[in-house]
Amino acid sequence: MTIVETAQKLADDLLWPTAASVDRANTIPASHLKALAEANLFSVAGKPPFGLGAQPVDARRVHRQLGGGCAATTFVYAQHHGLVGQLNHTENQALSDRWHSKLCN
Repeated sequence: MTIVETAQKLADDLLWPTAASVDRANTIPASHLKALAEANLFSVAGKPPFGLGAQPVDARRVHRQLGGGCAATTFVYAQHHGLVGQLNHTENQALSDRWHSKLCN
């Protein structure tokens, strides 16, 4: 199963059924974030050895699949990937080493 197919399955099986209640809630369920982590989706944008190093088009496809399931969860997920993207391009290797592995797992 590809990372995009994994995201689609998660969106269909977990995110979509609870999307309306999550939109009304004050927080994203921890179970949603845990499922994203367990599916290795937090590592999509990260560079190896910390992340998958997926092509940008595949990262966008993952976002699109998740967004079709739950917009609120996907918004939090997108914020996370913004930070990972910054770490991919920093010249501060110590900063990258400190946070990259934590954010991609």
